[in-house]
Amino acid sequence: MNRESRLFAGPHSVALLLFAFASLTPAFGQLAPGLGYVYPPVVNVGARTPVQLGGFDLTPDVQWFVHRDDVQLDVKGPAGDFLLPPPPYWVGPRGGTNALPIPREVPAEVTVSADAVLGPVRFQVANANGSSRTAVMYLSNDVEVIEKRSRDFPQRLPNLPVGVSGRLSRLTEVDRYQFIADKDGAVTIQLLARRLGSDFRALIEVHDAKGNLVADFSDTYGVDGEFSFSANAGVEYTVSIHDADFRGDQAYVYHLTLSHGAQPTDIFPARIQRGVPTDVDVFLKQDEKGEEVRVRRSVQVAQGDTVSSIVLPKFTENAGSPDVTWRGTLKIPVSDLPQFVEKNLRDSSGLAEDQPIPLTAPCGVSGRLSGRRS
Repeated sequence: MNRESRLFAGPHSVALLLFAFASLTPAFGQLAPGLGYVYPPVVNVGARTPVQLGGFDLTPDVQWFVHRDDVQLDVKGPAGDFLLPPPPYWVGPRGGTNALPIPREVPAEVTVSADAVLGPVRFQVANANGSSRTAVMYLSNDVEVIEKRSRDFPQRLPNLPVGVSGRLSRLTEVDRYQFIADKDGAVTIQLLARRLGSDFRALIEVHDAKGNLVADFSDTYGVDGEFSFSANAGVEYTVSIHDADFRGDQAYVYHLTLSHGAQPTDIFPARIQRGVPTDVDVFLKQDEKGEEVRVRRSVQVAQGDTVSSIVLPKFTENAGSPDVTWRGTLKIPVSDLPQFVEKNLRDSSGLAEDQPIPLTAPCGVSGRLSGRRS
């Protein structure tokens, strides 16, 4: 090798080595897309609803997938600008907390068929870098409204039942809604937040027109939930919601359902026998003090029916002052085995509470612990 060849061999060899190492090194900057939320998070059955899909690391080649045949998602444009949270910002000890991911939103429309089943709808996004985890929206047949209010004044809601979708878009934000009860009786408020992917623990308060606190709810476990309170006809109530630590961000979406009716707490007996008429008790939490009201109906499943559970239809019963009904669906398991109630067995056999109950297996027994020694 002459002198000129040696001069050019060194740099060329280094360049080849660098190229080889670069081809073996993974591209850490190429992240799979991520989904955070959809807003509004609840849409109506049998309707076409404009929504915003919040996501992260979205690229022009992303594709969207809905895991329900009765729901269609039509993307209407590319991802918008990064949504930086507006002030205020934490100062002092909280000023050093990690910043939340900054989302971008994609405009879309959700079309739901008229016979779609109520409940969650999961969707996700994918591109050449991978796929996201699934995000969720919910289907409803209630009157649905979207938060649209001044920061300083509550938003007036229509007559119950009604669903309202909102979000806590900044730190220290408190959202307030007002409604007038059109009849005496229990009102139940149901929260969807954590189940929507929102990482906050909600605090909800209800005040009457005089500013008195009539009910509150703390989702300290982060599992969403519902609560009931006793309302008076013609009285204006204000419902407020905020994060327990007063956090807020575009991704802090939530949904509240307000409806007349008490909160079901228990069904007794726990299971019914196929082909046998059974008196079923529904225990309802009538107000914020925890007082329960019991309503009873006789139900029966035909002997030849193969269902594993039945839905107890809503019914209204006058339990003294206001009528009693409930919000939601109550399912009762159905069994082919003989089913007994502990108290009925004791009464029919004349057994004392400390005496064992003779049974012939297989069978099922429903009982209630009433505070006695068992």
